[in-house]
Amino acid sequence: MTNESMMLAALPATWFDGRSSRRHAVQVLIEAQTLVMRPLDGSLAVQSYALADLRLGEAWPDCPRPLDMPDGGRLWLGATTAAALALKVPQRAPGLAHRLSASWAGALACLVCLLALLVWFDRHGAGQAAQGVLGWMPRSVDQKVGELVEAKLDQFGFVTSTLPMERQRRLSARFAEAAAQAAPGVAVKLEFLRESKKAAGFNAFALPHGGIVVFDGLAQSLSDDELMAVLGHELGHVVHRHGMQNVLRSFGLFSVAGVVLSDFSNVAATMAATVQGMRYGREAEREADAYARRFIAQQGLPPQTLAAVWLKFKAEERRLGAGEIPGWLSTHPGLDERLATEQAGPR
Repeated sequence: MTNESMMLAALPATWFDGRSSRRHAVQVLIEAQTLVMRPLDGSLAVQSYALADLRLGEAWPDCPRPLDMPDGGRLWLGATTAAALALKVPQRAPGLAHRLSASWAGALACLVCLLALLVWFDRHGAGQAAQGVLGWMPRSVDQKVGELVEAKLDQFGFVTSTLPMERQRRLSARFAEAAAQAAPGVAVKLEFLRESKKAAGFNAFALPHGGIVVFDGLAQSLSDDELMAVLGHELGHVVHRHGMQNVLRSFGLFSVAGVVLSDFSNVAATMAATVQGMRYGREAEREADAYARRFIAQQGLPPQTLAAVWLKFKAEERRLGAGEIPGWLSTHPGLDERLATEQAGPR
């Protein structure tokens, strides 16, 4: 054996056979024009490969270097082993990723494409994936997640409502009857809260299991009929399962894995962390608005009830001095768009 072979005799590598994910610690050496691979655990036979049949992959900083083998296996080489074999083994032609990374223009183009992909996935792809997952997800998941989130509401500064109990009972009974008519089989529960000890809140949101929270500030500003229009909108979110779509869209495979493994706690915790916003996305909001219009007609309310609600939201915006977020940045349709839709009349 030559001195050169002796130098290579103890060089380590990691081998995968290409048929399983099991890794094997091996040593490699070169004898003449042959690479000899010797498993360290003794469970496999010594194997030999002609150098001409091997291909050394691209080198990446601080990463093992691949050596492709003719039988589909692959060796992963540390820097020392790769350097020792680099002059002996044919190298694979640089791939597209390697060529792009070697060019500032290529790297910038990849970054732009990546950002565009992320924007597309956030705006469209994640929602489409979430809708697909919902097709096989049972409603019992919505129920469990909604219950767990509901149990955490007090941790987010929501306090007991000061709305008169007589009005709370009247609205709850009226909505329960209307929901039973509009969405048979969908359980709902109305709850009134204050957003914090300092602010009543001007908002409402729906949880996946049919729990609908209305803040005092909104209830105090709207008439009973207007509040029913808002509740019809929130019922639309429940019926179309926008809450679970939001969870799956926002947290993707993490949430899916939690559901598959029946571990609802992480999903619920993640949803609870954003419960004040409950950002469903513009298409979901438009879908809930359309449901509210049908709900209003079914309950015999004036057709312009929802428009009156949006006008009061717009007045609240002006009172707070908050300008409307540009549509391309917002998860909700703009109030001007919503008012124009309602004022256009029946569709």
